[in-house]
Amino acid sequence: METVQATRTWSRLMAHSPIGSINDFVRDEILERRDVASALDHMVQSVQTFNQLKQQAEEVEAQTARLRRIEQHGVQIERGYKALAEKRLLLAETVLYQLEQKRDATHEEIESSRAERRGIGRRLAALESELQQVDKERVVLQAERDGHPVLAQKGELEKELETLRQAQFDQTSQLLSALETVQKKLNILPQLKSLVPEGDDELAKGLLGLLQTGAPLQALDIGEYRRHLMEVIQKEAGLYQPEAFAAFAERAGGSRIDRLLADIRDRVSRRGGLDERQLLLQQRLRDEHQRLSGELKETEAQLDRLQRGEPPLPRETEAALALLRREQPGARPRVLCELIEMASGFEDWQPVIEAYLGRNRFVILVEPEYESSATRLLKQHRLHRCKIVQGERARRDAAQRSVEPHTLPACLKVDDPTALAYLLGTYGNVKLVGDMETLRWTPRGIMKEGFASSGYTQFPCQARNDELTFGRQARQYRLESLRARKRETEETLARLDERLGALGRLADGLHLLKTDTALEEIAIGLYERAERMTRLRDRIEALDLGEAQSLERRYQAALERMEALQKEKETAIDRKGALGEKLRQLEERLAGLENEQAEARKGLEAARRIVLDLARPDSDYDAGAVIEALAAQAHRDTPDTDELHARIENEQKQFNGHWPNYRSAIREYNAAVPSREQAITLSPQALDTNTLEHNTRFFMFMAIQHEVRARLHMLETSILNAIREQLADIKQEIDKAVTNDFVNLVMANIRSGRQQIDDLNRTLQQHRFGDEQYEFIAHYREGLHGAYRRFFKAVADKSLLNEDAFSIFDDSQFDAQDIQTRDEIMDKLFQGRDTRVRDELLRMADYREYFDFDIYRVHEGERISLAEDATGSGGQLETAAYAIRSASVINAFRLNDRRSPRHCRFLLFDETFAKTDEQRSVEILKLLTRSLKLQILFVVPSRSAGVFKPILTHQHVFTKFKSVNAPGELNDLVEIKSEILDNEKIAKLWEQHKEEVMLQAALEFDNLDTETT
Repeated sequence: METVQATRTWSRLMAHSPIGSINDFVRDEILERRDVASALDHMVQSVQTFNQLKQQAEEVEAQTARLRRIEQHGVQIERGYKALAEKRLLLAETVLYQLEQKRDATHEEIESSRAERRGIGRRLAALESELQQVDKERVVLQAERDGHPVLAQKGELEKELETLRQAQFDQTSQLLSALETVQKKLNILPQLKSLVPEGDDELAKGLLGLLQTGAPLQALDIGEYRRHLMEVIQKEAGLYQPEAFAAFAERAGGSRIDRLLADIRDRVSRRGGLDERQLLLQQRLRDEHQRLSGELKETEAQLDRLQRGEPPLPRETEAALALLRREQPGARPRVLCELIEMASGFEDWQPVIEAYLGRNRFVILVEPEYESSATRLLKQHRLHRCKIVQGERARRDAAQRSVEPHTLPACLKVDDPTALAYLLGTYGNVKLVGDMETLRWTPRGIMKEGFASSGYTQFPCQARNDELTFGRQARQYRLESLRARKRETEETLARLDERLGALGRLADGLHLLKTDTALEEIAIGLYERAERMTRLRDRIEALDLGEAQSLERRYQAALERMEALQKEKETAIDRKGALGEKLRQLEERLAGLENEQAEARKGLEAARRIVLDLARPDSDYDAGAVIEALAAQAHRDTPDTDELHARIENEQKQFNGHWPNYRSAIREYNAAVPSREQAITLSPQALDTNTLEHNTRFFMFMAIQHEVRARLHMLETSILNAIREQLADIKQEIDKAVTNDFVNLVMANIRSGRQQIDDLNRTLQQHRFGDEQYEFIAHYREGLHGAYRRFFKAVADKSLLNEDAFSIFDDSQFDAQDIQTRDEIMDKLFQGRDTRVRDELLRMADYREYFDFDIYRVHEGERISLAEDATGSGGQLETAAYAIRSASVINAFRLNDRRSPRHCRFLLFDETFAKTDEQRSVEILKLLTRSLKLQILFVVPSRSAGVFKPILTHQHVFTKFKSVNAPGELNDLVEIKSEILDNEKIAKLWEQHKEEVMLQAALEFDNLDTETT
């Protein structure tokens, strides 16, 4: 190796190539390149292997994270399903327990009622016997009484008076009722105007006229008279006072109350009157209410379907799916929009894409053998707007096609091959366009801003958020929109209910105003009857009973006794009848409870079977203990069934969203895995299932969940651990490669380069160039290579102190600057196969790049930097280069080494000193011959040779000329003249020639000055 370096050094001295800069000169000619490529390649290989393993680990970790998310969704489904099953079992236990309690209470009540009814029967028998006895007494007394003329006359008068009294009482009650009605009319009149809905001016105007008509009635104190009349009725004697009725009859006639009430009734009930207008308005509002109620019901149904995970579909599409699943279950019908999600990064394109697809989002895909029969079935049921995809033809046409970038299908993520083939065939040439000008010239294109082109037309094209159907986000938009629509509809219905309520109250008021009342006629009849009753009472009181008074008293006592027994009997009969009805109702209730109890037992058994079956996919689930605990809770706490049912409904709505999320997460995972073998299988049943409603579907889910957990366990315990172990091993290998094979090598090369520079300086100090000397200076470079050197030094020092615990990947062992440098180096090593990056790594590994160089010329004690002072003229750098090259030759060939004194000391130059002035050229030759003891053979033109002759020992002059006598075609002859020179004589002649030249030059300058003057 030393021989090769010495030969190169000699070659550079002989070549004497021009110098561009000091740094390049030193790096290219003085300091040798050290071979670090093998160490660098080993380190690059190790780092890239580490990077590949790290990428594999990251991919596996990402795959594990996706599986973990799927597993977590599954845990929510598993827990939610079990919680719902347990709550349904608790509800069934509670319902059955409460039914048993109600049945026992009803049975006790039946027994109690039967006992009471038997007691009432015994009492009725006793009453019947007593009544018969008292009636016999009455009959005897009645016969005696009828035989007495005065008592017979009194009886006739009392009978007539009782008839009048009853009639007076009935008509007084009628008057009270009429007065109450009039008072209600008077009370309702001021309220009617406030009940008129806004915007109906005609109705408001009619009510204003009605108020004006009824204004005189407000002056009557109907309430006061009604209270007075009630006091009259409560006092039996008041029925006999004509003056009480005469006063009201006079007031009613004077105020024409019947006429005013008739006018009010006419305004309300006539054709085109207030009642008819109110009915028309009420019917219009009811129609609007019915329409909005239908919309609300439909919105709630859509919300319920969305919360169960079903996609938002048009009614005809839903009907078609239900028909196909019922009539052709093997067709496996599915809707296109269920199979599409937006690809990552293209979410902003969804509104324009869905608007562009339009109703084609709802085309139906079936198995190939069912395409024709499914189409005929839809036609038979008049579902003409539904379409069946020609799936087999679409797949055949799309076999040689792929999704091109910047097209509509590239924005979508589709797992179903038939759906993808349909989209490729139908929309594969729809381009994504960035501006309107490009859209003008695009046959089929869409813009994210909501514009599209097709068929030589361009048009706005953007769906609302509540119309979107692709993916979970669209479902969320739809949910929010439907909830907002539901709130708006409910608010509108509430306002309509309020208006209809006001109209209902208005209708009630108008209906009251339509009732017929005749207060004057009733008051007059009461007055006349009161006068007759007064006269009859006076006649009865004037009768002289005499000795018949005792008989009359016994007769009245018998009547009173009979009346008391009869009332008791009627009360007992009513109670017995009520008890009979009660018993009938209780028995019906008991039969109903027993039926409910039987149904509840069936429901309980079904709920228990569901909970028992949950242990099949989960052996850790203790179904028996759960059933016992829930039964005890139902008997102990007796939860409120309505509240429990509401909780189940709320949890069911939340639970329904888990399965679509779980299925979407699996699709995302399958789209990311590199091969189909690693994908999670989703059966057709799983793809068609929207909710997990029973154990069969839950077991289907659990089978998928077990597969997810098995894959997750395999990734975490086998594959990922193996990769991590390999990463740990490769980290140790990288630590070794970086520390021992690379960093120490680079640092050793830097130290060696510094030593070589010091050796050159020692050699240069032993030689002078005329009255000058040269000194070689090397500074550590700052900047990027300075950061490299600091990092390498930190690595070398820390690895030396604690070799076992040191790792370049341990941030705690470095400061922030070294960490940044390390990361930059590792990034380059990761890209080490790239030619440009490899060149950068080789420069990083080249020890010569860690120095900046300078040459100082020392003259009479003054040191001058040639990097700053040299101008390139006069050979300033060339002279230093000769000196340093010569010193390199001395060191390379060990010319100063006394242990090896024999050397070849011969140099050959061509184009000698072309860029060096004469004096420096002579000094260089003196340095080479006298200081370095070298023999020099150099070539120089004859015109330039004079300056060198004083130091030459031999001269060979070559002359080439043409020969006319030479035979053949070669007619060039070279004449060589060799001679040994006398150095002293030549030196004297050279000095003499130099003085003559200088004198001649002085004379020419003098002549030039004279002419100028």
